[in-house]
Amino acid sequence: MPLEQVWSRAVVTMPTMRADGLRRVPVTALDATRILAVAGPRADTIRAIEVYDTTTRTFREITDISVPPDMRTYRPQPPALDGLNLAWHVNAVRKDGTKVREIWTVPLAGGEPRQIAAMTGEHLRIERIALDGDRIIWSERTGGVWWMPLTGGAPKRFPGSEGLHLVKWPWASDVADLEDRSQTRVVNLSTGRPATKDVVAPLDALRLRCGPSWCQGVRGGRTYLQRVDGSAAAEPQGLGLVPRLSDYPALERFVVTGSAVYDVRTGTLATYDRPGIWWGNFMSAEPSATMYWSERANEYRVLNLAAVPPAQ
Repeated sequence: MPLEQVWSRAVVTMPTMRADGLRRVPVTALDATRILAVAGPRADTIRAIEVYDTTTRTFREITDISVPPDMRTYRPQPPALDGLNLAWHVNAVRKDGTKVREIWTVPLAGGEPRQIAAMTGEHLRIERIALDGDRIIWSERTGGVWWMPLTGGAPKRFPGSEGLHLVKWPWASDVADLEDRSQTRVVNLSTGRPATKDVVAPLDALRLRCGPSWCQGVRGGRTYLQRVDGSAAAEPQGLGLVPRLSDYPALERFVVTGSAVYDVRTGTLATYDRPGIWWGNFMSAEPSATMYWSERANEYRVLNLAAVPPAQ
């Protein structure tokens, strides 16, 4: 069924430009009426973080992100969040040539951002971050899941996390984002002693990526879906291929492609023929709960997946 027919209340509009000329990009949904957005002069340059209220069509700035004077390059990465705080890491190079990875946090309610860490050397290859109460968690491309208190301190690696990559706290994978091979394990690191669930999948399923419950990948040239234990396998007709093969279904429910969105819970396939000038859903530290596209230069249309009713 057409997207705006089946989930009409979940499709909203959002202005693309700020008064200061910075361009906004939706990140993810906080809930059914609030969307987290970032803004900057280019898509890969974040200079502000905002919340958009889709009911009142107003923005609230959480924080701005300024470039320190000692930095030659400064690239903040998409933020992670829990119910109370935001966190993000920055790929930066100082004017003396030193590479550094900073980690920052700010309350979701707004306030002054606070730097938690500025790391050089061993911890330059941060790939994904998460928040867990009073600590920040991240994984690195070389493998291993680390944590640090929000008050700062020395990084500590979770026992048994060697070779693992953060998926969504507390879950980790044995495959990094850009690897071509399929994931074979989902590991819960919150138990002190890692608890592993093996991925049961057909041999011809390729590039599987799994969250706590669902996996997506490719089989026979089409998007393939299943639960971690191999049950509920599906190859939805008309879905097309997922363009980003490094994530599991958003909200453990939705699979997003350039022409359709599939709900694994209800079996609904919501299609859209021409999404406009371009579309995206790649700015979130986890699979984004929004999908957006531009039909006009000054406005997005945004699908807020958190606004889709549970049984629809």
